[in-house]
Amino acid sequence: PNVLLAGFIEETYGMQIAFFDWMLIGLPLALVLLPLGWVILTRVAFTVTIPESTQAADVIRKMRSDMGRLSLPEQRVGLLFLSVVGLWMTRKWLNTMPGLEGVSDAGIVMAVALILFVLPSGRQQGERLMVWDDVSRLPWGVLILFGGGLALAAQVSSSGLAVWLGESLLPVADLGLLVLIVAAAGLVVFLTELTSNLATAATFLPVIAAIAAQSGIEPLVLCVPVTLAASCAFMLPVATPPNAIVFSSGVLTIPEMVRAGFLMNVAAILVLTLLATLVVPIIF
Repeated sequence: PNVLLAGFIEETYGMQIAFFDWMLIGLPLALVLLPLGWVILTRVAFTVTIPESTQAADVIRKMRSDMGRLSLPEQRVGLLFLSVVGLWMTRKWLNTMPGLEGVSDAGIVMAVALILFVLPSGRQQGERLMVWDDVSRLPWGVLILFGGGLALAAQVSSSGLAVWLGESLLPVADLGLLVLIVAAAGLVVFLTELTSNLATAATFLPVIAAIAAQSGIEPLVLCVPVTLAASCAFMLPVATPPNAIVFSSGVLTIPEMVRAGFLMNVAAILVLTLLATLVVPIIF
């Protein structure tokens, strides 16, 4: 959904969401929601007593020992990865330099990917850090899924469906910005329990953008919480693969997961509302 939002905003409004700007949104969200989730899960939904034990520390130490020191190829890939992150964070400043006005986040990644094909691994003569066999094993279906999401969002907009739905939801906008954000984020959070988060975001982004246009609201104030809400499904095992993995352990029952997940959903909606009203207007 995050990538979908970036593509939708660029296609619709001609505005690029820089990596550093998105980090300024995602980092506060993580710093608030992570400890809040820990409190909800260990103090409210479940009573968890964690005894002091050195077993976990011993396991981690053994794993680190088995891994050994970083090899030369690992060091080079790590350095390139840090270079990508650094260039992403400074892209807005790079675009102000002569000749670099057209540099994009995607262009940075593609350039570094090409370097992986050229740079020697340092392990064997003639061996490169990446070969085509590595690339051929990438999950290309995921990229097609992203493209399908953008196509769906474009069709919802071009067909007039987004405007129609936006006009039908305008009475909610009359209740105030906070109510509108809570309603939109809440609808997406609970809907994505049963539907694909990407499909949900692709369907609702054009609608929310239309509501913002009709109400005179900055589109990102509504689009950002809706996009992030599509990734905040905690109630049902079918909502996300991590939920299914946790449920497959056999430790949780569905009623227990629904109860704890409902509290997490409510917390996410409230945090996203604060994020949209306090942080997003400052960044964008």
